[in-house]
Amino acid sequence: MSAAAEGGDGFTAAASEGFPGRIAVLRRHGGDGRGRPHRSNEHEHGRAAARAALGLLGGPGLERVPIGADADGCPVWPAGVAGSISHSAPWAAAAAAWTRSGVRGVGVDVEVVRPRHAALWQRVVMPDDAQAAPPGAPAEYVATVCFALREAVYKCVFPVLRVPMDWPDARLATNWDVGSAGVVLDERLGCDGALAAEFRAHDGAVVALCWWTAGASRK
Repeated sequence: MSAAAEGGDGFTAAASEGFPGRIAVLRRHGGDGRGRPHRSNEHEHGRAAARAALGLLGGPGLERVPIGADADGCPVWPAGVAGSISHSAPWAAAAAAWTRSGVRGVGVDVEVVRPRHAALWQRVVMPDDAQAAPPGAPAEYVATVCFALREAVYKCVFPVLRVPMDWPDARLATNWDVGSAGVVLDERLGCDGALAAEFRAHDGAVVALCWWTAGASRK
């Protein structure tokens, strides 16, 4: 994943050729006087990223279609679109792809790398993750990447399968040099097809993307 275009308010991310969709990452400026955005605005910030991603995806008026939420809190995308939204102040990210391209699900997560995230290590960094991590990488960075990747995987498959997941259910084969990860899910989830993931560190934040192609659920 790389930045296709950057500006003071965010960037358009370009995933590998394997992902046929579009990603938008926005930065919000201002807040409550202490550098934090008003919580009431975070939802709209995420929706603004979604509109940006839909605009990049193309289609007449697509970015003007309202994005609601279903009973499980999952965003309801326009017909024929799979997508995902995330926000972690001051960032918001969204990814979208046409289902006609073979994409069944899309998940995106953005997280600000914070020192306290080192405490997530025992929950989200599996032994294989720890072994593959770059030597000397800060614990909070490794934990944030693993958290963001697994969160993106969850947000990719849950809207389709509607089956709860635990952190170890997603096994990652992460290439830290290029920012990619192979994904294998626990068989109990009944997820056929292929899952791929990517991540990028940008200005103190990590953006992770997962997409699911081909196959069908065994449910």
